Amino acid sequence: MKKDDIVTAAIAKAQQKLAIPEDEKIATNIQSLYKGLAGAYEKLTEAKAENSDQIDIFQQSVDKLKHEIDDNRQVLEKIKADMVLASSKYHKLDDLIANNSNLSNKH
Repeated sequence: MKKDDIVTAAIAKAQQKLAIPEDEKIATNIQSLYKGLAGAYEKLTEAKAENSDQIDIFQQSVDKLKHEIDDNRQVLEKIKADMVLASSKYHKLDDLIANNSNLSNKH
């Protein structure tokens, strides 16, 4: 593959990522974090069963992933709430335009 083709492919891939809505990116990230949490929890469970000296490290990893999931879920909930609010504002605006249109047609 030519260098120009590689650059073009990388640019196209970056543009595709930019086109993904923010809520979808966060939802995908949450899914990925849950997979990581499952793995970290499995390692923690194994470490506890073996009475390993790495229990604290795995516990910190589990705690960190839970915190990241919570943070991402809060951001996602805010985005969804903002979308609902924006949607209701547009409906009110549409109603206002329709009402004004009806008034101007009467004159």
